[in-house]
Amino acid sequence: MIDELKSTYSRCAEHDSLPIGIVIDTGMIFVPSKDGRSHCKDEFTDYEYLMQAVIVATDVICNID
Repeated sequence: MIDELKSTYSRCAEHDSLPIGIVIDTGMIFVPSKDGRSHCKDEFTDYEYLMQAVIVATDVICNID
């Protein structure tokens, strides 16, 4: 799926998933914010990136084992 979207991924982020990640497998989908701003009132993510995240999340949910 990631290749089809011509996107990238990494396996290094822990972020908020760390506490539950010791009990169950977790995953996070990150999208870029304008000017790198996140967790503030100026945070903005282009809808194109949001739609890519929705497509990836839908694919994962539909193909979960």
